[in-house]
Formats: sequence, C-alpha cells, structure tokens
Amino acid sequence: MSGSRIEDILREIAQLPQSDRNRLRQLLDQRDDHAISRDRAASLTQVPDSTRELQWLVDQASPVRGAVDSAGWRSLDRAQPSCQ
Repeated sequence: MSGSRIEDILREIAQLPQSDRNRLRQLLDQRDDHAISRDRAASLTQVPDSTRELQWLVDQASPVRGAVDSAGWRSLDRAQPSCQ
C-alpha cells in the first residue's frame, strides 16, 4: 500500500466519530491479541528430545578428530563400523 493511501486512510479515521474510532481500536486489539496467542502457541511447540543423539556425538569424539593440519585440512578419520 502506498504512503499516500495510508495517509488518506488515517485522515478518514480521524474524521470518524469517537464511537467508531473506539470500535476500530477494539477490532485492531482483538487481531493483535489473536496474533500474540498464535505466536505464543508456536513457541510452546514440543521440541524432540535429542539426548541420545548428543550422547552419540560425545561418545564418537576423539582428540585427533577435528584437528587441523598445516594445509588446513580437518581430520575426519575414525574406525569404520563393521557390517553384519
């Protein structure tokens, strides 16, 4: 929406009777309350427990892995799991 259109709308709102402006304010507040409730519900969404995965990372860590050599390469070598 262009700035001039917004200014036109604001001028029209200013010309409304006080009762209509109050009604408009209530409608806008209700929309804001709904948006806040929706955002709060989204923030309360359950996050999966990753304790097991984090423990695996700790268990797989070694002092050599992650070391950077003189060429800037990072060591990723580790024992390969056996196929069964």
